[in-house]
Amino acid sequence: MADGPAAKICNSGLLTAALNNYWRISVIETVWISWEEQQGLKRLAESFKEFDDETLFSSLSSLKEQVKNILSPETFAALTGFMPGERNILRVNGLPFDYNVKETPYTGYVDNADLPIASVMQFAVFAACGIFPISYLRENKGLLFRHVVPTRKRAKRVSSHGSALTLDMHVSNPILPIIPEETNNVSGSPEILSFYGIRPDPDVFTEVVELDEVLQQLEQRVIDELCEKKYYFRMPSSFNGDELKGPLAILGIKDGMYYNRTDMDTVIPVDYPALVSLNIFMEATKKVKHYHRLQLPPGDMLLFKNQRTLHSRQKFVARYNGLDRWMVRLYGSANMARHHAADESKRYLGLTY
Repeated sequence: MADGPAAKICNSGLLTAALNNYWRISVIETVWISWEEQQGLKRLAESFKEFDDETLFSSLSSLKEQVKNILSPETFAALTGFMPGERNILRVNGLPFDYNVKETPYTGYVDNADLPIASVMQFAVFAACGIFPISYLRENKGLLFRHVVPTRKRAKRVSSHGSALTLDMHVSNPILPIIPEETNNVSGSPEILSFYGIRPDPDVFTEVVELDEVLQQLEQRVIDELCEKKYYFRMPSSFNGDELKGPLAILGIKDGMYYNRTDMDTVIPVDYPALVSLNIFMEATKKVKHYHRLQLPPGDMLLFKNQRTLHSRQKFVARYNGLDRWMVRLYGSANMARHHAADESKRYLGLTY
């Protein structure tokens, strides 16, 4: 963990401070885009001629100004206030979306130009929020957009491209440094994770819980154990490779706020007490008062602070009929000093292990 007592200590006083604003957990904040705003955003998307990652990333500054001119002051303020604010989850309803959408891509990959409006809209929302889209070397081929779809090749793997197995509650890219830790020469774990709806399945939900609500159920001895570097992690399924990283702590704290790295499908505790504490922690995710189960119709976008939440998806039966569930995932960071570029010509592409 980073130097300084706030980053090293997990105690009951700090936990109390972290939970003082528990009231905020009850309802997901939703930004409602009006019809007039939607039409303006659609015209903005239609003004783009190129949709590759580099072009979109280089357009962030201009996108922010254009979005500011399109949205009402209240709508724009709701977006800009998300990152510095206390809420961990934000839903944006009513964004423009592509009408002529091809069949669900069972390879798992699609050219950005095949979803021109969706591609621009995700960048537009990130720009307004002050979030930089990021990707990682060795993960998802280094591409910014990952298409969350069932594929035949990975159907029986615990993966965003899987379907037959449940994705348990987890944090994306837990092998990478979380916010209380120094990054050194490797990029940090994503600060933000977003999903944009392309094609929903009425039987499949994205499930999200907030870390503070999980921790409220735990005894201090369990929290203390989770703060110890007693856990190894395998590379996530979206990465190339299967090596172990660690030992790492599940929990870290900075400025009185807890952050976590959790993935039951890839974590290996070093001893029995560490295993017991991890199981207690994961069981607590099922007992939170506000267990959010969400579906995203076309044009809805869900953003959440990756290390301040946990998310999951239950197993489901893929039909492979061209109309299976389809969302687009995008990682983000508000602090690019924690994202070390693998290629300066692609500032968004971060170094990993």
